Amino acid sequence: MKKTYLVLFLLTLFVGTVSVYGDTIYVPGNYSTIQGAIDNASSGDVIIVGDNIYYENLIINKENITLRSENGSENCIIDGNNSRNVIFIEVDNVTIEGFTIKNSKNIYDYAGIRVNSDNNIIKNNNISDNYYGIYLRSSSNNSIIDNNITSNRNHGIYLRSSSNNNSITNNNITSNYYYGICLRYSSNNNSITNNSISNNDYGIYLDSSSNNGINSNNITSNNDNGIYLNDSSNNNSITNNNILNNDNGIYLNDSSNNNSITNNNILNNDNGIYLNDSSNNNSITNNTITSNNNYGISLYLSSNNSMIDNSISNNYNNIYLCSSSNNNSITNNNISNGNHGIYLSQSSNNNSITNNSITSNNRRGILLDLLQ
Repeated sequence: MKKTYLVLFLLTLFVGTVSVYGDTIYVPGNYSTIQGAIDNASSGDVIIVGDNIYYENLIINKENITLRSENGSENCIIDGNNSRNVIFIEVDNVTIEGFTIKNSKNIYDYAGIRVNSDNNIIKNNNISDNYYGIYLRSSSNNSIIDNNITSNRNHGIYLRSSSNNNSITNNNITSNYYYGICLRYSSNNNSITNNSISNNDYGIYLDSSSNNGINSNNITSNNDNGIYLNDSSNNNSITNNNILNNDNGIYLNDSSNNNSITNNNILNNDNGIYLNDSSNNNSITNNTITSNNNYGISLYLSSNNSMIDNSISNNYNNIYLCSSSNNNSITNNNISNGNHGIYLSQSSNNNSITNNSITSNNRRGILLDLLQ
């Protein structure tokens, strides 16, 4: 009797192990279409797709499957033929790896990859010529890694409607028509790290989104702002980025408060850092801000901000406070080689200027313009 129980136990263990790891399904070996393979897959299955151009609009509704190209993205192309999403992930724990994904429908709400689920991985894909490149809606804990996201007709990556705790890492995001990365409508606690973001309209745009980390990115040559925080985007961390050759390097607008801007290189923009319209209680610390065409740091109607331990040089005006920008602290900065070192105007009152080195500015080290 004991031997019978042992055999049954081992058989149960073996069957359980097979179901956990799943099967490998080949396209075109087992199925002629990728959708056919998805429709017949089970949890844990891996679908390997051979080189070809597949004119399909995929709907992934099977959890815990992996869709992977056999030889990489160059010759394994999923073309949406300008009809719907190219890939629509409706369920959790899906991996998409190693494809060229192109030609979604050219209208709002369609994308190369649209995600309405959690805990997915999107990696090593070329995503181009879609309306949105990657679009997450109410989707959390997803990883977007090592993709080339280029020449999409709206945003490169778009997170909206409480898409939280997502990781956007090591992607090349370039030449998208509007925003390289856009977070909107309470998309919070996301990590944007080690990406190259260039030649978009805006590099990174946050709207009503808080507690996000924007770290160690190269943000260059975007037509408008490198990083733009709008409409009460609060408590975000902007750290260790290289922000070059944009219109404004970093722009905080419309009550974007309590953000930390630290250890960034901000060079050759029109303005380096611009705080506007009641963007208060922000910390600007230990940045290198140099060779921007207009202002190194400019505050307009923004108060209670701190500017500490920055190197600010070769901007037209290095620091400019205007229009009732009050109770700000300017401390321990090296400020040099501008037109004015620090320029306060238009009823900017009760600001503290302490322990700064202000040298070699063309006109005044500190200008208090009380008449404007």
